Amino acid sequence: ALDVVQQAKARSFLDQLQEAEVDLRSLADPRVRERERDLLERIATLEDRQDSEAAIAELETELKLLEVDLRRADPRYAELKYPRSCTLEEAQTEVLQPGELLLEFHLGQKASYLWAVSSSAFEFHRLPPAVEIESQVQALLPMLRDYNLLGQDAAYFTAQAGPLSEQILGPVLPLIDRSDRVLVAADGALHSLQRRFCG
Repeated sequence: ALDVVQQAKARSFLDQLQEAEVDLRSLADPRVRERERDLLERIATLEDRQDSEAAIAELETELKLLEVDLRRADPRYAELKYPRSCTLEEAQTEVLQPGELLLEFHLGQKASYLWAVSSSAFEFHRLPPAVEIESQVQALLPMLRDYNLLGQDAAYFTAQAGPLSEQILGPVLPLIDRSDRVLVAADGALHSLQRRFCG
């Protein structure tokens, strides 16, 4: 499940680059761009025809081989054009250092999820649906924007932040306590909190 979320986030990142009109093609070799464009056009043409699954599969295989060649020839362009997600094993052995903890959130309609990953541990926790978490975040944001709302006593802030913190971080507090550094991959409304606390 973590791998699927990673792939979705990578795809979302590419979509954001396209929305921002970042011209990725300027980074690639023109011959590779032309070959890629030709394969995509041929696939698009075949998608409208019946009984073309085998031909489409063959072209998609060619496209994957082109991606491999591109990764070898121009790794920077390939990583932007074809983002590759990090597997759990790679995160634990190649990315995270001892003492580091990654908290990966995914807010979903029926349930949300938290993955806690360190170089030596992995935990998965089910959290409340996104709407529940988002409403608590929205109630907390005004206090983060205007510190005058807190009054003289910081306990006022604790009354709002405490339940949310317990809900989303409570299951992994022992891991957080044992960590030197915590990395957060937020999702949805949690990005707002991350920006307020970290940005």
